[in-house]
Amino acid sequence: MKDKISGFDGLRVYAITMILACHNGFLANTSGGIGNKIFFSLSGFLVYYSLINMKGIKDVIYYYYKRFLRIVRLFWTVIMIVWRMLPGFFSFSDMDSPNSLILNLLFLNNYGHLWFMQHLMLMYLIAPLLILMHNFIKGALNKLGLSEIISGYINGAFFMGLGVLEKSFLTPDVFSMSGEGTHRQFQIWMFLIGFGSAIIGETLKKVSFINEHDGFFKIVTNIYVFLFILILTISVIPSIHDAGKLMILRSEYLRTILSCIIYVMFVLIGDTFIAKVLDNPIFLKLSELSFGIYIWHFFFLPYFRTGNLFHDFIVNYFVSVCFALFTYLVIEKWAIGLIKNSVNKYIERKNEETVYYCR
Repeated sequence: MKDKISGFDGLRVYAITMILACHNGFLANTSGGIGNKIFFSLSGFLVYYSLINMKGIKDVIYYYYKRFLRIVRLFWTVIMIVWRMLPGFFSFSDMDSPNSLILNLLFLNNYGHLWFMQHLMLMYLIAPLLILMHNFIKGALNKLGLSEIISGYINGAFFMGLGVLEKSFLTPDVFSMSGEGTHRQFQIWMFLIGFGSAIIGETLKKVSFINEHDGFFKIVTNIYVFLFILILTISVIPSIHDAGKLMILRSEYLRTILSCIIYVMFVLIGDTFIAKVLDNPIFLKLSELSFGIYIWHFFFLPYFRTGNLFHDFIVNYFVSVCFALFTYLVIEKWAIGLIKNSVNKYIERKNEETVYYCR
């Protein structure tokens, strides 16, 4: 697979825009749910590609190392800046509530929108286990004499079904995470559905019919992605949402599956017109800042409450982008450079080991 999948950057921007529109009251509350579904399921989808070539404990440690440099370091930096510069959000002496600085830094009880981080960290923690499960199932199915394509479908369906079971049975009274002043159901089900859809996407790449009708599927992808964005956006316009129209699109399962279909299409079909539109230079830069935008924006909400929802949304978005750009240049860009350098050294070291063992 290519290092970068066309269209994914634009989807991240759409997701973060839906979340900010929700938190600023510009769109209905379910718009935030749309953004979260995309973020979580896309994370699961991409984790498959990050770890599929995992060979041993060194690869797992290296995976965690990259996540710490890029995500945890930025998160901790923003929390510490907010604690020192914006009063009322975090307290060092508090060791119980979502306002606890220590509990937020340890992902044990998070403030407001930061509940997202608890679930994301736990998902990344268990991600290598999912790859081990995938490899075990793949090996078992191969021993049964099933074809590679059938095995891929079963493997992918297993993880997607596991996600459905998690949401159905791992309810807050069974297992929950403290955040936003309440006990939230673990959101791994979206991660699992995204992970399973990546397996199915890779399997579909081996189907000759899709490769032979590439032009047709490009048209289908363009139409599908355009309608997905258009209809989901219309469904969260307050007047339409409050009137109870397009109720079917409020289904969490449906929105997650619809999102995963896009990921699979972009992997299968490659460069399409809609993917190029989503990969425009502005979206590419905003995508790089999306994680920072998400972390920063909630802390500025109390400062931009004028009553004009569109105005508040635009101002909050702009200020969040500015602060995200600052932390990107100071924290993330350095981390990305360090990761790239370490990746190159890691690959060189593995190549040297391969040459040595082949002698």
